[in-house]
Amino acid sequence: MIALHAPEAAVRREAAGRATTADPDSALGHLLHGVALSEAREHPGARDAFCRAIERDASLAAAHFELGKTMIVLDDLEAALESFRRTTETLPEFAPGWANAGAALGELERPEEALGKLERAADLDPLSHSLASNLGVTLRDLGRLAEAERAFRWALELAPDFVFGHYNLANAVYLQGRHREAVGLFEKAEAMDPSGSDRQRLLLAAARLAAGDVEDALRDYRAVFASLEGQMRLDMRTVAQWDLRRLAERTGIGPGLKQAAELVRSVRA
Repeated sequence: MIALHAPEAAVRREAAGRATTADPDSALGHLLHGVALSEAREHPGARDAFCRAIERDASLAAAHFELGKTMIVLDDLEAALESFRRTTETLPEFAPGWANAGAALGELERPEEALGKLERAADLDPLSHSLASNLGVTLRDLGRLAEAERAFRWALELAPDFVFGHYNLANAVYLQGRHREAVGLFEKAEAMDPSGSDRQRLLLAAARLAAGDVEDALRDYRAVFASLEGQMRLDMRTVAQWDLRRLAERTGIGPGLKQAAELVRSVRA
């Protein structure tokens, strides 16, 4: 006789559902039910379960935190932010609560507020490379490029194989005008990234152009667009044009930049 096994997540969901039915006033039971529903990607049900847990015990930090994560999935960033705020109130030493609050504020385009939350998270968990990287991104977005560079270098001290840490460092160096150094950093990141990133390849092309390597930059632009088609090619054309406008604002419009702009402008779906 062949035994049939239910998936582990389904078993947990069923068990948690039975527990809340047996004891409907158990905040922990509703929390566990919500976690099981979240694992099963039943996010509206998970949201309701977390809310029931909070109704029964508003001091249950895990319920606020899990509700915040669920509200991000449900694309309600303001509600997520409020949940993470409640998390930090009830459990102020819990670094992920501060980190997720910062991430939500970043998505809401409130970087100055996000910075304070991320700094608090990094203070609580100084060995997290992802926190250091997120802090660097926020500092970069605020134009505090030297501080962003330090944050990215710290992230790479903690996790030398963190590919997007290398890309972020290259970008911070590029934005500070150290174009030749940025090219080397982009190349290092690209060599570590087997899947490749079209966005980062465009940034490498812009860095080469800024460093005076016009032919190599044009080669990179051609290679990126040759690997794309349809709407994706048009989207990347828009991104490349944005890069070139920003570069022109910083360095002026030279012959090489004009060549690159003409090449990018000629791209069709």
